[in-house]
This record gives sequence, structure tokens and C-alpha cells, in this order.
Amino acid sequence: MNKKAKKGSSRTASRFSALLKVLLPSAAILTLCIYGAVLLTGYIRDNSSPVIAFYGLEKNEIDGLTKTIEDYSAGKSIECEFLSFDADKPLEEILSDNSGISLLFVPGGHAVKSAVKDSDNNAFISAPEFSELTMSASALAEISEGKIKAAPVCTDFFYSDLAGITPEEADKIRTVSDLKKYAEKLKRKYENPVIFAGKDHDFVLDMLGAFAESLDGISSYNEAAEILKTSAGKKLTPAETAALLCNDHSSPLKTTSILFSEMYRNGLINPAAHTLNQQDISALMEAKLCGITFTTLSEHRQYTPKAVQSFISKELPPAAERKERTFTAKPVFAVPRSQGKKTLEITDALFKRELQESISRNTGLAPVNKNCRTPDTQASDVRYFIAASSAPVSGLSRETYLSPDFKKALTAEILTSLRNR
Repeated sequence: MNKKAKKGSSRTASRFSALLKVLLPSAAILTLCIYGAVLLTGYIRDNSSPVIAFYGLEKNEIDGLTKTIEDYSAGKSIECEFLSFDADKPLEEILSDNSGISLLFVPGGHAVKSAVKDSDNNAFISAPEFSELTMSASALAEISEGKIKAAPVCTDFFYSDLAGITPEEADKIRTVSDLKKYAEKLKRKYENPVIFAGKDHDFVLDMLGAFAESLDGISSYNEAAEILKTSAGKKLTPAETAALLCNDHSSPLKTTSILFSEMYRNGLINPAAHTLNQQDISALMEAKLCGITFTTLSEHRQYTPKAVQSFISKELPPAAERKERTFTAKPVFAVPRSQGKKTLEITDALFKRELQESISRNTGLAPVNKNCRTPDTQASDVRYFIAASSAPVSGLSRETYLSPDFKKALTAEILTSLRNR
């Protein structure tokens, strides 16, 4: 019995040995294939042309960033492909249809959070370059598991343009009450003491959010942002959303609504403001038919030299003098989505002094690098305002995804209510 058992074991061992002789070479070949595939994938990833995409950005931002990257890439012999997408669809839909995007530029708010959700875990911004940002700009970074997944590369800024005033007089406008008194003085001189581009629904939402912060602090802005998120989630109508934002005693835009209603009622704001776009504002400024305009740095850049020559730009003052401010700045974020060597090289370079100067010059916006030069006083002033305050917000129009039609209807509801109170 024992001998038979040994013979059976020997035969089994022999068969197993024979099987190993067949399988081991196959396994070795399979391992080499897998290893080769990994190496090939990495080689293709590192040597393929980066696909650079822009989502929901303005023309000056797209053109300026494209030129900066093209100039840098040419010196490094890197070829890039560029794509641009409007914000007429949620970013998630864009990304699901365009999985090959290497580096994505988006506005702050909901878009940047969506952009980092499914990006490559090994795609991130290196710390040395990130350390050159101002504290306010670096506070905006999206960080996951200790990795910097997104950070701003430049910022816009919401402010007011004041006509017929000296820099010394402008410095004395330190509160919203001072601004309103100055508008009253302008009523005797200008057909439109106060004007804004009410036809631009994104601008109107950002303007209302900026005033909410100036009048009631950042908590009111945040409450308004939460109402917009709730509206999107529950599919509220524009009228229902406008009522929640403005009409109740505890509404976050209540104080702002009262201020604008008073300015409409007292003849400070032209009742046709809701029909005007930024080109109309430039024409009114050039014709000296308005005294105070609410605008942004990027829009101010589009006005003709003749239009802005008699205006002084000033940050929106608070209701009462206070040091702690949170400005509306519309930052533009870079989000690396691939760990490709060329992609990460471009991404890291965006935060260095040389490219920060180029970005500011080419976009007309303010840099986020604290040490780089700026093309003019306006960009320098905006960087200072942001650096000297809390991390800026992106504007109510960007806090959650709302379709262009919804935002148009929402701002129409709000402005109609303000005019008719």
C-alpha cells in the first residue's frame, strides 16, 4: 500500500513539474508583456501632445492663456492641442464626452470642484511653485490627500468706476453710504448717475453677491450661494428663487435689494439698466452720460481709452469701515487631469514668475504670484486688494450650475422687483 502511494505521488510530482515547465515560460512572457504595456502606456502618456481645454471662460482669458502656453511650449518643443467649451452644459457632461483632456482651465465655484473629482490621482501641482502664490490665492487651492489638485492662475475683480473725482476724493469714499452720497451729487451733472450692464445675467448675479458681502458680510453671500444650490437641486422656478434671495425679511440679498430699490426710486439708476450690455456702458462713459459704473477689471479693459480717461477705479466699499473683506474676484483655475510629464511641466510653469507675468499681460487680469511684475497699476492694485483680504469668492453666477436661460429669467425677476418696489 505504501509503495503504491509513493508511486502515485511521484507521478503527480512529475506531472506538476512538466506543467510548470510549460506554464513558467508562459507566465514569464505574460509578465514581460504586462510590464512592457505599462512602460509603453507611460511612454505614450509622457510623450503625447497635451490636450488643453477651457470651460466657461471669457474670450480674453482663453486667448491670453493660449498665447502664454503656446509661447512657453514652443521653447520646450511641446505641441499642444486646444479645446474650448461654453458653459451651456454642466462640466460633468463635457468631461464624460472628452476623457482625453490633460489640463483644464475653469472658473472658480462649482466648476473647479467638478474638475478635480475624477482627475488622475497622480496629477497635481508641485509645492515649490505653489509656494509663490499670495496667501489669499493659495487659500483657494483644492487639496486632496495632501496633493494640490487645482489652484488659481489669475484673478478678475469686481469694482466701481467713478467719474469726475480726484484720487484724494475717491479715498474718502469708505462706505456704501459715502458712495450713495457721491451718486446724489452726480445726479445734477449726469443723466445716469449710476449704471451697470443689467442685460448680462452673470454680471448681475455677481454684482448682487458683491454688494451682499459689502453690506452684510460674507455670511450673506454664502447664504445666497446656498439658496442657488438648493434651487438647482429642487428645481425651483426663477420666481421662487428670486423670492428666497430677496423678498423675505431674512433673505440674504434683502439689504442689497433695499439699496438698489432706493437708487431706482430716487432716479440714481436708469430704469432701462436691464437692457444694457457692456458695450453700452462703454458708450455711455465715452459720451460722459454716466457717473458711477459697476464693472470688473476684465470689462474695464474692453472700454475705449476715451471712455475710461475721466474715471477712477475703486473697490466696492463696505457698509461700515472694516478691515476684514472678501472680494468677488472670479479666479481662473488650472486643473491638471493627466500625470503626463509634459502636462505637469506646463502646469507647474504657470505659477512661476515668468509665466505669471505673461498670463497677466496676455489676459489683462491680475497675477497670483506674489513676486512677479505686473503690466500696469490696475493689475498691481487688484493683486494688492486680494492679497490684503480673505480668500476671494468666484461670484454667485458660478457657485452652482444654472443654465443660461434660468439665470436670464432669474435676474429679470430680481431687477423687475427692484425697479417696481
